[in-house]
Amino acid sequence: MGVNGTSALASACANLLKETNHIGRANNGLVGVWQRANDQGAFEIGFEPEEDLAKALKGKAVYIVGADPAGDDPNLAKALNGARFVAVQDILETATTELADVVFPAQAFTEREGTLVSGERRVQRFYAAVPAKGDSKPDFAITSMVAKQMGVILEGSSPSVVFDIMANSIEAFNDLTYEKLAEVHGQWPIVGRGDLYYGGTTYENTQGLGVQLVPMAQAGGTVRIPKVRKEAALRPKEKELLAVPVNKLYDLGVTVRTAEFLGKRIGGTQVAMHPATAAKLNVEAGQVVKVSFDGVNGEAVVKIDETVATGVALLPRGMGIAIHEPTLAKVK
Repeated sequence: MGVNGTSALASACANLLKETNHIGRANNGLVGVWQRANDQGAFEIGFEPEEDLAKALKGKAVYIVGADPAGDDPNLAKALNGARFVAVQDILETATTELADVVFPAQAFTEREGTLVSGERRVQRFYAAVPAKGDSKPDFAITSMVAKQMGVILEGSSPSVVFDIMANSIEAFNDLTYEKLAEVHGQWPIVGRGDLYYGGTTYENTQGLGVQLVPMAQAGGTVRIPKVRKEAALRPKEKELLAVPVNKLYDLGVTVRTAEFLGKRIGGTQVAMHPATAAKLNVEAGQVVKVSFDGVNGEAVVKIDETVATGVALLPRGMGIAIHEPTLAKVK
């Protein structure tokens, strides 16, 4: 589904919660299962998806941080070609850095400290685990340096100060402090703490449990659920399947692909389907087939899976076929 379809789904889920009285109290609500660790944090501070990215970027100066759109989707690579200037901030070379006019070397999250917001809207701190390499700098410090050249002063020396500024300027974060995120308290059950294999609370947390943001309904505010235009359901025609993207633990993303240890664990691109669907298409398990949709073409190995609905094909993201949302596809 597109941006509007995603909004429609979110609106439907919100209405379901409201009608079943699962809002306005603790331990109720939905948890967004996003693709990246801090997607929820981006939403909290006001970022929104753009439906027509090519139109939005045309003739503009584009600043890309920690993302590889050109490597993810050929259509996004074309969209970037329409930009007037492209600056990329990342930890490794990517297909997007190859298109960039300038590249800023950023530190990995393991080389610095900062905060993130999980899918349950828990604001958490993370800490540096290894020394930073070369002249790389934290993301916020690089942005501050760029802003200074434009005559805009932004905090660029301390993540705690940056968080305090954010807490004072964004309503959802108003009652939070950097120190409060580091507070801990007893967690139960205690399972052994120190065992090699553990289940959730085995190790004692000494670096902070974070703080969960209070939903507006729970704080006594008025919740308004926006109405969105419903999109027509995708209905496969003859020789078409409903292709649905799924995530794999290891994929061909640059941070995994370049790790020699993980190379043998990545595997190839597979398309999973029900035995009846495979029989209808006259394909067998292990057979290489061509998958095509919306101008995207690729090859995948057939995997038979009885748990997949008939007429549906599951395709992994980040494995060479640029699929990001459910779409109609041909498999042959």
